[in-house]
Amino acid sequence: MPADWNFASRSKDPSPVGSALFIALRAADVYLQYALIRHAFTPGTLVPYIGGSVVAHSTATASSSLFGLGLTPYHTLIVALAAGSAAKQMVWQAFISEQTMPPTFALVIAGFNTALNSFNTLLSLYSRTSAVGPGGGLAFSAYVGIAMYVVGMALELGSEVQRKAFKMKSENKGKPCGEGLWGLATNVNYGGYALWRGGYACIAAGLTWGGFVTGGIANDFVTRAIPSMEDYLVNKVSFLAPFGV
Repeated sequence: MPADWNFASRSKDPSPVGSALFIALRAADVYLQYALIRHAFTPGTLVPYIGGSVVAHSTATASSSLFGLGLTPYHTLIVALAAGSAAKQMVWQAFISEQTMPPTFALVIAGFNTALNSFNTLLSLYSRTSAVGPGGGLAFSAYVGIAMYVVGMALELGSEVQRKAFKMKSENKGKPCGEGLWGLATNVNYGGYALWRGGYACIAAGLTWGGFVTGGIANDFVTRAIPSMEDYLVNKVSFLAPFGV
């Protein structure tokens, strides 16, 4: 990332091209995850050679499956997780975010989310990692993951909506939001993202992978994103102080 990432990523200049690119890439990710499940693993591919097998992912006919996707309920859930993550981020970009989204940022952010979703999808197809329980049902880790995903999504999206409403009030200009969910933690939206990302991973490949993803994202926030935000706020306050803001 560039040295001034913490400032450049918080610019509020219009960015219609980058925003459109980001929304298009996130929408395309949903189809990609579906295509990976339906077509990526066929007999003779890599999986059998690394000591595993492909779990059942297709039903007999598309008409007999949920939503006509031709997938088992478990892998329909995997696609639904990708759709939920894409929908949340598309809504955020289109209606909530005030930050500029240059094409480079759009590629990096969408690319990271697509790469992580794709890895989860592949793990969900591998018999040694998939969270498919006995008889093809969901394993315990998948139910834990569903709870984490729902709570995390509610925390992230809910906090961002609340902050948007707070910032729209003229008397709150230049003030940090401390209302609602923001009263729970200074970076509650970051915690929500880490939680639902970890839940997604649990559903795809169990508690160990889910814990690794949650911990990795949380560590990135603590060591990079949050210090970057604090540095931005300190410099912003120093800049605005002479103007009485």
